[in-house]
This record gives sequence, C-alpha cells and structure tokens, in this order.
Amino acid sequence: MAKKDHLIYIYENGKLVVFNTLSGVLNQYLINLRISSAKMFYDNDYLYILGGDVNKEFSVESSQNLYKVDLNQLRKTKINKSVVLGNNLVEN
Repeated sequence: MAKKDHLIYIYENGKLVVFNTLSGVLNQYLINLRISSAKMFYDNDYLYILGGDVNKEFSVESSQNLYKVDLNQLRKTKINKSVVLGNNLVEN
C-alpha cells in the first residue's frame, strides 16, 4: 500500500486499486504483473513495486525485482471495476 494526498494505492497479484478518499471512489485496474505480497512505494507520480512472491505451477519463488508504474498512464488505462463506497457498482 502507498498513498499520495487523497489517493491510496493498493497492489496485489495483477490488480492495482486506487481509492480516492475525497470522493469515496474505488477503481481497480488490471496490470500485467503477477506478484503477491510485494512492498509498494510512491515517488514523483510513480509507484515502485518491490520484491514479493511469484507463483509458479508447483511452487512459490521470492522476487528480487523492482517494477516502476507510471501513474500518468492510469488515465489511459481502462478501469476494470469501480465502486463508490456506500453505493452500488458504477458502470463503465
């Protein structure tokens, strides 16, 4: 989990969730990164995803990789799911 101002970023196993604490909107994006239990940091409009576990067919391996996600690209990325807390699912 990482945060910047009123936005909270949560990543797990190919899903990046952005929660806007002002509007109550929770958006989920699918990203092509299959890592679980990673650490995440925010700096200068980038999320950095560090380490974590990679699930193989019959095993789990630790990752020592660092991935950089440009948050400006989220504006061009299709929202997979969107929820307004306290309301029903928002259609895209």
